[in-house]
Amino acid sequence: MKEFIGNFLRNVAILAVIAIVLLIMFPDMMSQVYGVYGALGIPFVLAFIVMAALPRRRRSRG
Repeated sequence: MKEFIGNFLRNVAILAVIAIVLLIMFPDMMSQVYGVYGALGIPFVLAFIVMAALPRRRRSRG
C-alpha cells in the first residue's frame, strides 16, 4: 500500500508539472481547455451526486 501511494503521488506530481508547463507555454489554449472541462465537469459531478443519493434496490432472496 505504501508503494502504491508513493507511485500515485509521483504520477500526480508529473501531471501537475506538465499542466503548469502547458499553462505557461500556451495560456490562451489552456484557458479554453479548462473552460470546457468546467462546463462539462459540473453537470457530470451533479449527476453523480444525485445518482449516489438515490436509494439502491435490494435484491430479495428466494
